Amino acid sequence: CPIFEEVLDRKGLPIELKYLPIVESAFNPIAVSSAGATGLWQLMHGTGKMMGLDIDSYADERRDPKLSTEAATDYLKKLYDMYGD
Repeated sequence: CPIFEEVLDRKGLPIELKYLPIVESAFNPIAVSSAGATGLWQLMHGTGKMMGLDIDSYADERRDPKLSTEAATDYLKKLYDMYGD
């Protein structure tokens, strides 16, 4: 998906991470895991909130492809910087 490639490139992350939403959610933005992870990137509630997504009874931005991609890649960048890999 071009949006994934653009965001990953902009944030200096490995382009191969573009496959993560395919593995995690089968590219389904409304996918929900048994643990409660939601969206393309399968973000947990706490992670989504920590990364600035609005999650309440009216909206769940983990299901928004653009917003969740920004949040997920911010989180992955944080982890990548922390662990160097």
